[in-house]
Order: sequence, then C-alpha cells, then structure tokens
Amino acid sequence: VLDPLSRHAIRDLVLTPLNQLDIWVHEADEIVERIYQVSGGHPSISQMLCQGMLAELEKSPKSCSMLTYEHLEYAEENAELQREIINTIWGQMGALSRLITLLWPRNAPGCSLEEITGWLAVRGISYPSLSDDLRDAVWQLDLYRFVRIRDDEHLEIYSPMLPRIISLMTDKVSQ
Repeated sequence: VLDPLSRHAIRDLVLTPLNQLDIWVHEADEIVERIYQVSGGHPSISQMLCQGMLAELEKSPKSCSMLTYEHLEYAEENAELQREIINTIWGQMGALSRLITLLWPRNAPGCSLEEITGWLAVRGISYPSLSDDLRDAVWQLDLYRFVRIRDDEHLEIYSPMLPRIISLMTDKVSQ
C-alpha cells in the first residue's frame, strides 16, 4: 500500500497529464489544493477527481480546453464518482472498519479508540477499546488510508472530506 502523496506530488499528478492534453487549468493552485484536501493524498482518488473534471469539461463545449474550479465542484457532486471514491476507501475492509467510516462525524479530524467504542456503544455494539477485533479494524482503516495511527489510542483522518462524502452517499442511498 502506498503512502499518501505530498501536495507537490499531487500537483504533478494532476497538472502534468492535463498539460500534455493541452488543457489549460484556470485557478490551478486552488484546484490542486482542493484535490489534495478531498483525496488526502490518495493517488487513485486524485485521478478519479481529475477524470470527473474531464467528464464535466466534455459537457461544456464552449470552454472545451479550459478546466475551472467549477468543473471540480460538479465532479465532486457526481454520485457515481462518490461511489467510486467510497469503494476505493473501503477496498477490502471488513465490516467493522466500514461501520467506523460510516459513524465517523463529518467534522472530526481525529479521535481515540475510546471515542470509537462510544460511537459503537450508542448503536448497541459492544467492543472494548483494547479488543483484537477493534484493533484489527483500526489497522484496516490505516491500511486503506482512511486514518493514520498517531499512537496506540489516537487516530487522525487523512482527508476531512472523506466522512462528508461517505455521509452524502449514505444519505442518498437511504432516500
């Protein structure tokens, strides 16, 4: 599993192919920063967002060779792209890891194992914070780059946008 890419590497990943395609990127710094924020440096998610922008660009013939921040915003709201991002995040995660991603609060940049056990307990699921199952779930969250493990008890999310995307998708499914 690759480590997350740096902002500089994401910039190259985004802009180099677009330049090779002779596509001009208006507000390039803002677009690259937003892609970095959404992807958390995940290369596949970054590329998915670029493909989504290009799909949006194809829909607007009047500016067929200029990408704007608006193309990225439309791509981010695309339900199919959101599903692809979730599937990439979830990878081969087990059920408990996936459940934790669904329960992760939209605005929480980090948490402790104790907080996770609290989220589960509120829903009637009991896991002691030191259980092997919970530690395995957290290891999977780290493996698939949803969180990074800061120490034995604290986790930090790679991209604060991921819980929002997951929440949006589950809201759409439940409607």
